[in-house]
Amino acid sequence: MVYAQPGLPAYLDFFPMPGVVHTTLEHPPFKPRCAVLLDCGEPERLGRELAARLPELITINIDHHLGGNGMGSAANWVEPTAAATAQLMAYVALAAGLPLTGDIATAIALGIPLALAFGAFLEWALFSHLYKRDHLEQVLLTYGLILIFEQVRSLLVGDNVHGVAIPAFLDTSIQLTEVLSYPVYRLAISLVCVVLAVALYYVIQRTRLGMMIRAGNDDRSMVESLGINIDMIYRVVFALGVALAALAGMLAAPISSVFPNMGSHVLIISFVIVVIGGIGSVWGALIAALIVGFADTFGKVLIPELSGIVVYVVMAVVLLWRPEGILKKG
Repeated sequence: MVYAQPGLPAYLDFFPMPGVVHTTLEHPPFKPRCAVLLDCGEPERLGRELAARLPELITINIDHHLGGNGMGSAANWVEPTAAATAQLMAYVALAAGLPLTGDIATAIALGIPLALAFGAFLEWALFSHLYKRDHLEQVLLTYGLILIFEQVRSLLVGDNVHGVAIPAFLDTSIQLTEVLSYPVYRLAISLVCVVLAVALYYVIQRTRLGMMIRAGNDDRSMVESLGINIDMIYRVVFALGVALAALAGMLAAPISSVFPNMGSHVLIISFVIVVIGGIGSVWGALIAALIVGFADTFGKVLIPELSGIVVYVVMAVVLLWRPEGILKKG
């Protein structure tokens, strides 16, 4: 039986209920012996009826942090990156194999052109006025826009979690052992990342556009004196950056679902990667991303209780060794 004292919240409408949602335990269809507790944290949040029966039940707690007293007596499923009940429910639905709505192909086809246009507009309207100022002002503007866009998104489309289906031809796994398999979709994402990295390197290092980008980054006045529209170059680079960020979010959507602040935990890791690799170095960022990825993955497997600080310990060690990062700009 499904129990929710205030009833099912509207933001969980996407989740297919297996039956009636009970709002009282006075006349249950059977005597409960086990309870799965979702995003409650403390017994008080369960409501008086269920909290009173907690000591006699075997409980499994699903939350974004460990539950309090009596929560999760049998097991705890902790998703530290989950921000809301709806996101946790999406994880449950995906783990149970329930279909959620959405089409990644449509999202990419519509999202990339819109991201390019939106990025060009942002650069023209805001960032183009800050190039001659301190870099800190650009950083502050970026974080200010993040806060504004999050609130606008919340007002326009709400805070619901949305699932995105994996394309049918990628919705399979490669069997590694009798009990271990690896999703083909994750391999596809890795391939896309490799292709994009090679393409970016080629454009920046081997094309006329890349030559103008590098020259404009080193000496803007000199490039302008040659008759090159450096403002347009900057606009193109900024728009491409926004489009790549949008593509990354769309590729990640079938794995993590789409939820409020889904990119916030990535921002800090991205900053760590840039610092470790060396600010301005493409190859440094690539090497740092691999180091951080391995450190994060093996940290969660080998020392799960300290996994949250492993990446930052790696950053501290690298900066003590090379304060300018692994590779200097160039």
